Amino acid sequence: GMLGEDGSIQGLLDLLGICYQCSGVLGSSIAMNKAVAKQFYERAGIEVPPYRAFCRGDTPDARKLVDLLGLPLVVKPAGGGSSIGMAIVHSQSEVSGAIDNAFAHDSTVLVEAFLNGIEITGGVLGNDHLQALPLIEIVPRAGHEFFDFAAKYDVSETEEICPARLDEGLAEKAREIALSAHRALFCSGCSRTDMIVCDGRIYALETNTIPGMTPASLLPLAARTAGISYAGLIDRLVGLALEKKSIKQGDGL
Repeated sequence: GMLGEDGSIQGLLDLLGICYQCSGVLGSSIAMNKAVAKQFYERAGIEVPPYRAFCRGDTPDARKLVDLLGLPLVVKPAGGGSSIGMAIVHSQSEVSGAIDNAFAHDSTVLVEAFLNGIEITGGVLGNDHLQALPLIEIVPRAGHEFFDFAAKYDVSETEEICPARLDEGLAEKAREIALSAHRALFCSGCSRTDMIVCDGRIYALETNTIPGMTPASLLPLAARTAGISYAGLIDRLVGLALEKKSIKQGDGL
């Protein structure tokens, strides 16, 4: 969340000359702001769900939003993580309340068209030379309309299928999108881009610059499927952090 993932601590560590594993100030700050990240996705040719962004003080018109984007709608803070402050609304009467709730968590709010499809996530390892990890299909169990906070952190609430059940053509395209998102947002070390497959098209939702590393987390699962043990993944990430610092200092390897 704020301070930890938005480039703040990364800038402090840069000033102190301390090596760290994750994207730097630029990549962290871009990816943390979903409204800004969408603009970078679009410039890189990555498709995103139709959306509108609002700043505190704006007066979104619920009727116009429903006419433009349809129902259901996804309402979420532009910053933050773990789906906190996010809601799916099914009627025009719910829109204003959901936007107000999202504004309680951030000064910018996104309203997106809800795409009903297969939710997947694609991990990437690397700085300049990138490796796309196997895709994971995320299937929240009954009672979760989307991959919410409880579903993310309780392994019994979500089925995580790796590799994802996609035909190879779609899977290859999704891996390419994860690589493109990593580059477009100036990520380094590792990233994990959430996507949704809908009617044969793949839409990027957001990119995580510090993916979870618990036993229930997705990046270690993808790495394990690729033949990289948990210890091997940690070694790889440490090596990428050292590589990044060495390149930044111009020392070579």
